[in-house]
Amino acid sequence: MPNPELQRINSFLSAFARRRAVRIVGLLGGFAVYDDAFAHSRANNQVIIDTAVDSEWWLPSRRRHWGICLTA
Repeated sequence: MPNPELQRINSFLSAFARRRAVRIVGLLGGFAVYDDAFAHSRANNQVIIDTAVDSEWWLPSRRRHWGICLTA
């Protein structure tokens, strides 16, 4: 488990990204934030992973449920 300071920093960065975002898309384990006005800005367009994801999610049956196709 991360130390309390690191948890506070991560929570702040996650909340700050949500507040600034023009568009938010939910992802498994986190979310993506977008701002088309700043299309080339990494700070305005990023993926935030803020929760753990079950390792069995990568099983083919789970990927099909989410409509994801991973190829080697």
